[in-house]
Amino acid sequence: MPTTPHELMQLQQKEYHRVMSPRIVYLVVTVDAEREFDVAPISNVTSVSTEPQRIVAAVYKEWRTCKNLLSTPEFSISIPSADKLTPVWLAAHRYAKISIPESWPKIDVAGFSRMPATSVPTPLLFKMRTVSSDTR
Repeated sequence: MPTTPHELMQLQQKEYHRVMSPRIVYLVVTVDAEREFDVAPISNVTSVSTEPQRIVAAVYKEWRTCKNLLSTPEFSISIPSADKLTPVWLAAHRYAKISIPESWPKIDVAGFSRMPATSVPTPLLFKMRTVSSDTR
């Protein structure tokens, strides 16, 4: 992450969004057609209506979250506390440039526990266990 004005000037245009961090993050859980869950930390979430209650989330079209939402348009949102920073970064492995095999479920890698939601099939996340950041 750039820390000096000179480093900021050297930042590639495709990386400009990184200087806007940190932001409030929401954990969006989606499900695919095979009923496999996925979690994505998303910061671009906002309310657009209260009656009926509606929110909008900006999701990168190439990622699994978008594909899941297009096939199964149900999701849940959990809000992590600040002490869950490591699991959030693991769930954001592409953004954080952490290598995690595609076949590994991010919910499990990040150490999130699940509880059933009341109105959608995707679970809420809670009691996120501490995950070691040692990658040896």
